[in-house]
Amino acid sequence: QEFRREYFLGGPHHECRLVRNTMDAAGRLRVDVEVRPRSENSLPSNSHVLTFDLQGYQPKNVNVRINEKGLLKINAQ
Repeated sequence: QEFRREYFLGGPHHECRLVRNTMDAAGRLRVDVEVRPRSENSLPSNSHVLTFDLQGYQPKNVNVRINEKGLLKINAQ
């Protein structure tokens, strides 16, 4: 069974950075993302925490990525 999710967190005026992703013993995946403006005159950065129930998936089979446009992709098999 495959798990796939995509979330658009960025945009042309924001830079997104994957801070960390961890999976606990109960199968809960926590993804921490920092979103900051590309312009120095903009508002300060925001932190986003997303959680997913991935019970039954092995951590080695979970892939979390964020691209340069701010698209967060989570895949698990």
